[in-house]
Amino acid sequence: MPSTLLSLFSQVSDPRRGQGKIYPLAPILLFTVLAMLAGARSYRQVHSFIRPHLIPTCAD
Repeated sequence: MPSTLLSLFSQVSDPRRGQGKIYPLAPILLFTVLAMLAGARSYRQVHSFIRPHLIPTCAD
């Protein structure tokens, strides 16, 4: 059975401390990979890619 990237990333253990877990790790990893495929080469560029794709209730 084929797996989705999100389901594969859901299997990665989350090393962050409790206070750093504002967003679940799997979607962060997925969007980071997508941003890199779209040409992002820095944390700032990844953030710029992710921000417009957040659902309105999660945006700052």
